[in-house]
Amino acid sequence: VVVITLGEEGSIAKSDKIYRGRPYHSTEVNRLGAGDAFAAGFLYGYLKKGVQAGLEYGGAMAALKFTVPLNIPVIDKEEIDDLLKGVRGEVIR
Repeated sequence: VVVITLGEEGSIAKSDKIYRGRPYHSTEVNRLGAGDAFAAGFLYGYLKKGVQAGLEYGGAMAALKFTVPLNIPVIDKEEIDDLLKGVRGEVIR
C-alpha cells in the first residue's frame, strides 16, 4: 500500500485499487505531529477494516492533532469516531 497525504485535499492510497480519503477542516493550533497522527490513524484503520478505513482514521487523527496545542496529542477514540460519523463537520477546540 502506498499512501500520500494531500493537505486540504485529503489523502490518496494505491493498493489493489485507488482509494481517496476525504479532507477534514480544523482550526490549526499546532501542526507539528499531524503527519505522525495520520500515520497512526491510517495503520489503526487499515489493520481493523482496510485501506479506505485507514485513510478515514488517518485524516481524522491528523485533523484532531491540528487542534492540540502540545506536540503530544491527547485524543480519545470517541472523538475520532464522532468525527468519522459526521457528528462535527469542523473540528474546533
